[in-house]
Amino acid sequence: MEQIVMHKGNASYTVKRNEILRLFDVHVGDEETIDSKVIVKLSEPGSSVELYSLFFGSADQTMQIEHLVEHAAPNTQSLIVAKGVLDDSAKAEYVGNIIITEGSHNVRAKQSEDVLLLSKNAKIDSVPHLEITNNAVECSHAVTTTNIDKEKLFYLQSRGIDKEQGIEISALAHIDAVLEKLDEDTREQILSQVRNKLYGNS
Repeated sequence: MEQIVMHKGNASYTVKRNEILRLFDVHVGDEETIDSKVIVKLSEPGSSVELYSLFFGSADQTMQIEHLVEHAAPNTQSLIVAKGVLDDSAKAEYVGNIIITEGSHNVRAKQSEDVLLLSKNAKIDSVPHLEITNNAVECSHAVTTTNIDKEKLFYLQSRGIDKEQGIEISALAHIDAVLEKLDEDTREQILSQVRNKLYGNS
């Protein structure tokens, strides 16, 4: 059985035998402070989760986002993909936790976080964490922070695309790996909010 959930606020989920949870944690609103925590427990063999996170901070927003996946049974799988964009003086802390309990063998867990900074004043603090109590597992995590590519912007401008449009193209390309997983209506709603933040109309 597959469940697809759009997450809001703090929440916890338990995934049982042979269930698949596909979870989206999206933060593109205008709240001054965003504090979100998602906990997923893979409680029985064959359970798995795909957790996709997308966040876009602007102005003076402060974001605290935490994801925790506990592998509490053997033969479980998890994938965490986080894509973020920060502009202006926005600040974010992203904490990604993977816990593999004793006796949970044949586990596969993959975690990645990739943040694009559009402003020199935007800041990200990334805290990946793996807690593993046995050896029969396959785990990986990667954290990447990049600044807006000025050479790419210059190239786009040479092709008749102005700077604002170039920044939009770069930002949307950066988060596309999560956007493409969403249904069309949800994707368009998020794109509208992102564009409003980019152009200061939110």
